[in-house]
Amino acid sequence: MLKIPVIIRPNYIVYIEDFQGSQFLHCDVFKWNKTVFKQLKQDWETLKELHGGPLYCLKEEDTTGYLKFIKSLGFKLLKPMISFSGKEVYIYYWSK
Repeated sequence: MLKIPVIIRPNYIVYIEDFQGSQFLHCDVFKWNKTVFKQLKQDWETLKELHGGPLYCLKEEDTTGYLKFIKSLGFKLLKPMISFSGKEVYIYYWSK
């Protein structure tokens, strides 16, 4: 599996990864504040227009901070699943 960087900024990198025909979004954030979040939201709006969806994201632990972040981007819970390692994971999706 290969993560392709689609947004590269000094404070974060957003990747898309194809997994079994579905595209998953990853985001590595190096610095977090309101200004960074505002830029990320602007970049996210552009990516949505260019990609069109659906996009998925995954989290092993359903933490409050993570939920707040992905909900602010418009992701919704699709379903919990059991990962290959046997842990419960949560799959979220975004689509137009």
